[in-house]
Amino acid sequence: MHLPVVTPAQMASADRAAIAAGTPGIELMERAGRACTRAAVRLAGGIGGRRFVVVAGPGNNGGDGWVVARRLYDAGAAVRCVLVGDAARISGDARVNLDRLRSRPVAVDAWDGELGAADVVVDAVFGTGMRGGLQGDAAGAAAAVNASEARVLAVDIPSGIDGATGAVGTTAFAADLTVAIEALKFGHVLEPGARRCGTVEVAHVGIAIDQVAAELADAGAAAASLPRRTPDTHKWAAGAVLVLGGSTGMAGAPSLVSAAAFAAGAGLVVAGVPACVQPTVAASAREVMTLALADSGGAVAASAMAGVDRRFALDRFGAVAVGPGLGHGPGTAAFVADALAAVPVPLVLDADGLNNAKPASLRERRAPTVLTPHEGEFARLGGEVGAGVHRVASAVDAAQDWGSTVLLKGPATVVATPGRMPVVCRTGGPELAR
Repeated sequence: MHLPVVTPAQMASADRAAIAAGTPGIELMERAGRACTRAAVRLAGGIGGRRFVVVAGPGNNGGDGWVVARRLYDAGAAVRCVLVGDAARISGDARVNLDRLRSRPVAVDAWDGELGAADVVVDAVFGTGMRGGLQGDAAGAAAAVNASEARVLAVDIPSGIDGATGAVGTTAFAADLTVAIEALKFGHVLEPGARRCGTVEVAHVGIAIDQVAAELADAGAAAASLPRRTPDTHKWAAGAVLVLGGSTGMAGAPSLVSAAAFAAGAGLVVAGVPACVQPTVAASAREVMTLALADSGGAVAASAMAGVDRRFALDRFGAVAVGPGLGHGPGTAAFVADALAAVPVPLVLDADGLNNAKPASLRERRAPTVLTPHEGEFARLGGEVGAGVHRVASAVDAAQDWGSTVLLKGPATVVATPGRMPVVCRTGGPELAR
């Protein structure tokens, strides 16, 4: 099981269900505040000599902040509070916790444009349900905190990030540490909001999560899915991979994919490449078997799949990769169409394989198909991208439409399979942009 990711609406529903089941909202707020207090003290490196400032809003996120301030004071910390918003709007459990705080000599001042001295700032202005970006005093407070040298802890999510999409308005708090209450939200894992969360920890406060929108890839869960080899495993049984790609000037792509297939555990790899680049591929990847395909104009010929069929039984392979370095020759589109129709095993379509494919051919496949587009390739296939588009929802819709697993690459890669929970993977980085 990967880590669950929920929408703010799902989280609110779970919160209401927990209260209806008998856990008072004031107790849930106390638990959230307790977890955030511990995190704030860790972020400060202790209490002695540290100055804490809690910046709180008028809602329940602010209520969590009032709990943090009270608990910090009771632990002997130097703490003061800044209210951003209308005090008259504070009600319910948040009002109860503000009144509890005011029974102690802790300053609660309205935001006046100055942050003052602070080693750690607790951002409790707005929660994950916020839409539309920060305005007025909230935007001013965010700018002042971000410009300070204080370390920042965000309660649930940095204020100014849309918890449903990760969108950020003109400004938002930038946290060093975010304590996500009970579960991750999309704002924690999708850019541009994710980069403002810093390190994200999940604090479990006793709310049962019964609805999940996606999962965040977990290394342990991924490793557990890998097959185990028995002592009598031979190279075909370990898994054979066929790589179809390459063209003049792009012989490196199928070579790299072939090497990666071995690194991932394949027992045998065959690179089917145009005859014009076969010697180059054979020399650069010595452990890879190569197959020279009919070529035309420095790329595969339209009839090249026939040469694969004559040399190998395709159903012996565990998977086939089509597209790395394939280029755009006169026969490329016909070759890709033939491959999609002929391959009876799982097929990964990448790079120029995507650029030469038609959605109708994807829908006609019976064996599993995995597409690995970046946003430009995704858009050319008909996927929806751009401002205001939810990356996960768009990948899920495309996977359903094309009958394929869609791995939409990006700073948060989304893997969507028809009928399955989408998975978000954040383990990449800018070093992959080469």
